[in-house]
Amino acid sequence: MFNRIRPRRLFIGLIVVTILLVLKTQEIHQIVEHTKEALSSMKEENVSHNTTFSTLNPTKDGKAVRYKKPPSLKSEKYEKVLQAQEILAYIMTKLNDIDAPVILMYGTMLHEFRNGTDEPFVSLNFQDKDFDIAVFPEHYRSILSFQDEIQAKFGWKIGYTEDMKNRSMAAIYNPEMKKWKYQIDVYGFRCSKTNDLILFPWDNITIARNSFLPVRKHKPPISSNENSTDNKSNPVFYIPHNPPCLLNNIYGSDYMTPKTGRSTQAKWGTKHGRPAHGNPECDSTLTTSEQQDLERQLALFC
Repeated sequence: MFNRIRPRRLFIGLIVVTILLVLKTQEIHQIVEHTKEALSSMKEENVSHNTTFSTLNPTKDGKAVRYKKPPSLKSEKYEKVLQAQEILAYIMTKLNDIDAPVILMYGTMLHEFRNGTDEPFVSLNFQDKDFDIAVFPEHYRSILSFQDEIQAKFGWKIGYTEDMKNRSMAAIYNPEMKKWKYQIDVYGFRCSKTNDLILFPWDNITIARNSFLPVRKHKPPISSNENSTDNKSNPVFYIPHNPPCLLNNIYGSDYMTPKTGRSTQAKWGTKHGRPAHGNPECDSTLTTSEQQDLERQLALFC
């Protein structure tokens, strides 16, 4: 009798042990999966910290705004694009003391108009090779005078030849950056109280004054200065008065469609028989405050 019962008990015991082993294996598997998820979460968090730039001046809804590094972008280029914004913030702070506007122009204005509508800062095109700004004639000369300060503080130079200076153009660049170059292009322009046209002499582009003036406040630059509370040290970029009409005149009616090649250059239309004014005519209607801004800008800077 004993011999009959013993194999049965052994069989039942094996079943119980097997069930326990299966349950234990499932428990171990769950632990492993939870561990993987935790490690993955930690990795993502680390990647987030390593590939974003916290912009602290100003903040949006009390939170720092972050720009992620595009996956295909070299780290050196990414850092230089952001450093260029720091240099622009420095220049704009100094110019702000004399109420001098720094205006988005050409490809930078075009990219902003296509992509930056809902952003608190100007939309950065990390794939571009430059950031384009325009300034009134006397402020172009002011920027050239910042050369020693910019080189001492940031290691960047303001480059120009005599011809560039005569035609109101300069490039702010990092001389140590051999590859993935990026620079700030500064364009001066010529305006007059009695002339309805404005000339950008470097590209020999003439635009309608009412498409450009009065320039108006737009968005702040990226800056890592989180301690500044004085509005004087928190300047903003300006944009032309009527960007859609100006872009239409410079780049053509399909300016919202991204393109490649030489036809994307701002001077392409002018060089090929399509003037950058009157194609189409821009609305000249101004509010009372806009008219006051126009008169002030013409009186002070043109």
